[in-house]
Amino acid sequence: MHHTTADLLLVEDDEVDAETVTRALARISSGEIRYHWVRTLAEALDHLSVHRPDIVLSDLSLPDAAGLTAVEEILAVAPDCSLVVQTHVDSSDDIPFRALRLGAQDYLCKKEISPSVLERTIRYSLVRSETRRQLAAAQAERDHADTELDDFAHVVAHDLRGPVRTARLFADRLLHQIGTRDTELRLPAEADRLVDDFGRRLDDSLGRVDRMILSMLDYASLRQYSVCPTSVWVRLIVEDALAAVAADLDDAAATVRVVGDAWALVEPALLVRVLTNVIANATKYRRPDVPLEIDIEVSTHREVVRMTIADNGKGLPPGDAERAFRILERLDPTCSDGLGFGLAICRRILDAMGGSIRFRRQEAPGATVVIELVPGDRVPAPEATGLQQEPATAA
Repeated sequence: MHHTTADLLLVEDDEVDAETVTRALARISSGEIRYHWVRTLAEALDHLSVHRPDIVLSDLSLPDAAGLTAVEEILAVAPDCSLVVQTHVDSSDDIPFRALRLGAQDYLCKKEISPSVLERTIRYSLVRSETRRQLAAAQAERDHADTELDDFAHVVAHDLRGPVRTARLFADRLLHQIGTRDTELRLPAEADRLVDDFGRRLDDSLGRVDRMILSMLDYASLRQYSVCPTSVWVRLIVEDALAAVAADLDDAAATVRVVGDAWALVEPALLVRVLTNVIANATKYRRPDVPLEIDIEVSTHREVVRMTIADNGKGLPPGDAERAFRILERLDPTCSDGLGFGLAICRRILDAMGGSIRFRRQEAPGATVVIELVPGDRVPAPEATGLQQEPATAA
């Protein structure tokens, strides 16, 4: 099998046929194929509910299943497995081809089974299954991209038109005031005030359009961005992010506590950008009557580096934890002039680095953002602008 290790489930009620297969496996695999033998479809389904073998070799005539029942039920439980059916009939019968149309990768005629035939069948069916999985993953990625394109179409068709319509309204009023200032109004000072007011509003609306377009371009460009991750001490990235939003933290009189450390495989500038956005959101959505507190914890948990950024601010309305990551969704439109791209950009950045970001559900006031990263290897001399050397303990 060319050093290929695979797990095989043999579903066969006839002991003679089962022994023929296992002897052939022993001759071709040299231990590279691990197999488990069951005699009924029920036993096979029980096994598949717990284990995920690479290949299932199943008889089409079982004590508790006949015809194509085994094919249908095995693929219903384990759609990603490479299923090969074996039967006493030859290729002139329609049943093997019907099994292939249902999703089986290949079929074997029992009287023709030999080590070479079995080896070729297993190898080819595994390759076909892997190709099918890759095609499914590519299709899922394309469907995701199509969904995002639909979102952008919604932005252009609806949300972007709002500030454009507002700008056109102020422009029309401005032209009207200029045209009537000497005749109808007869109040040059009042006309000047109105013209100045409309001009400022027009400038604000057009500025919002410009910022929205730039945010859209920024969000779209991250799909083509080539990420070059390196192993970085996360504590230094946190320090850089805190330095970037130091003015906002000072304005909010915030208390920030940082504990823990870990090494992660990231692109430092992009992770700083993510943390800057999350921390800045904590300052924006704080409660005015409560001193802002932010707790940042870095740890390694089940082979991932986990960061939690918890604050005691306004938090999220129930059910909005996932909606907050969509483009043009704002956590609280009443207290910020943001455009609703920040968290969507954070998620796209972390997706590109193999990480994730989400809100953790909590009962107390405030919000907790959980970021997970790919662990990195410890390197001798971390570099960052915030700190020059790794301290002995985190504080």
